Amino acid sequence: MFIKPYLALICISLLLSLSSCIMVPHEPVVIKPAPVVIKAKPRRVVAAPVRRITPVTRVHSPAVIYIDHDHWRAEADVIQEQVDLGANFNDHYRVVALSCGSGCIDNLVIDVDSGEIIEELNACGAAEFSLNSNIIHVPTRSQPSGQCELISYQLDGAALNEASTQ
Repeated sequence: MFIKPYLALICISLLLSLSSCIMVPHEPVVIKPAPVVIKAKPRRVVAAPVRRITPVTRVHSPAVIYIDHDHWRAEADVIQEQVDLGANFNDHYRVVALSCGSGCIDNLVIDVDSGEIIEELNACGAAEFSLNSNIIHVPTRSQPSGQCELISYQLDGAALNEASTQ
């Protein structure tokens, strides 16, 4: 008998707690969208394209002739691309620098009109030359373990000769 009144009390307390939850007036829930803010994008000012005058390159350069220089045939594409750019030494020749090992540079002097390699200068650094000069300065080693010394060559006709130091 004791259980029934106890159950009645539990049921009444539950009903009261539920009724208090149900009876409380609630404000209606309105879901509002977040405000949309449109930011102006920064303007890019684009100038009109500038036409640049590009140097004229040789379109139909002769093929490079590898007589006595067969070991450079593996680099034929690179050498031909350089020759196609035109002269960069003495207004008639192209000097192409290629690596031949650690600290070694081979400078090929190529006639841009005939494609003939007229000289191969082994150097321990970059050669110095000019489009309007017939002198090329090449750092070379007199001994394999020696220091680099600058040797000047002068172009006479189609041959490079060591320039006199007088």
